[in-house]
Amino acid sequence: MKTDVLNKRVSALEGRSRADLADDESKKTRAFLEKLTIDELRRLCEITERSEAGSFPTPEEQSFLDDLEARYGAF
Repeated sequence: MKTDVLNKRVSALEGRSRADLADDESKKTRAFLEKLTIDELRRLCEITERSEAGSFPTPEEQSFLDDLEARYGAF
């Protein structure tokens, strides 16, 4: 019986830990996106949408992404 209680507690703690990590990642992403200009956001959205559809960024697009990372930090 004690093992069941401990397993439940461990599961609950692991769930909270995952939620905290997701929340932290979300905060970092939001902080990065807040630094971008409207034009940079639009272009990033276009590149991201194509990437999610299975298309790799062109060399020009990859250069743009690298410049964003260098200018504003990793996202």
